[in-house]
Amino acid sequence: MKEKLQHIIQDLNIQLQNECVLTEAASGAYSCTPILAALAGADVHAFARDSKYGSARESINEVQALAEQCGVSNSIHFHIEKNEMPWERATVVTNSGALRPLDSTILERISSSCRIPLMFEAWEFRSQDLDLDFCKSKGISVAGTNERHPQVDVFGYLGDMVVRLIQDAKQTPYRNKFIVVSNNDFTPYLCKPLVNMSAAVGVYCPLEYKSEIENLGATFLGDWNSTEIPNEWKSASAVIYTGSPFSENLWGTFPLLNFNIWKTLSSPLLLRFAGDVREADLFQYEINFHPENVPAGHMGILPSAIGWDPIIRLQAGSLKVAELMKTNEALYNNFELAQYL
Repeated sequence: MKEKLQHIIQDLNIQLQNECVLTEAASGAYSCTPILAALAGADVHAFARDSKYGSARESINEVQALAEQCGVSNSIHFHIEKNEMPWERATVVTNSGALRPLDSTILERISSSCRIPLMFEAWEFRSQDLDLDFCKSKGISVAGTNERHPQVDVFGYLGDMVVRLIQDAKQTPYRNKFIVVSNNDFTPYLCKPLVNMSAAVGVYCPLEYKSEIENLGATFLGDWNSTEIPNEWKSASAVIYTGSPFSENLWGTFPLLNFNIWKTLSSPLLLRFAGDVREADLFQYEINFHPENVPAGHMGILPSAIGWDPIIRLQAGSLKVAELMKTNEALYNNFELAQYL
């Protein structure tokens, strides 16, 4: 793991010397965040809290073990009280889960020269995570991370994630049909592996994606104004749904997002890749679904479900964004990386 973390730091040439980075101490793949910041030269303060993934102490122990392996133990300081974090000294604050929400109570303690890199693309921004208006009023810079930058390439893992989601639902891509319902840039990335592995892939999406998904070998079934499913697609093994904004329930606001339509499938099964859906509605219309519980604004499958690699690349990419923000730059190696909000 040490070599993998060092490699991405070198590949992105992340320079955070003389920076004070406030982030989280989390478990599993997310334990890499403070390590990456420390390897890049920062003085790191990591906040840990109890969660469904483990206790604060367990998270700290996990980060400490990795820090020792990577030789950066002296650069990381741990906190279990959010208010005791050195907010006033911070030059970079990540929008990591344990720190959220970053509201006015926290933001008023942060210097106007502090930067907040988002660990996702700008279009995925969730207002409940960060008070963007307060940041703008105070001059705190906020930027998303272009996950499609060639040296970050987190979107390249979306295919692995959708296959894992299908398998977790006790289905298999091989010899089966799937319908993708998507209104965002995930669309072609979800279709690509399924086209190669399954019997057929039909897609309901905005027209802007039509040629791209057809070039991949998927079938364009219509946009979100469609009101029926062709008979030859009613045997689909599952419907993969990703609707943005992910924090909003879009069902009932588009003709296609009508439960009566999807009830006509032979064995209706909705796979919740991303986007809010009321579980009570799914029960009412007798539509099976997976996963069982997905909080509004969250994905139905996390990148960490397929391993550490996508998380390492995403966290490293966002730390490079923090570096670029210091001089208001957006490009790295001639490709956009920082997406300013």
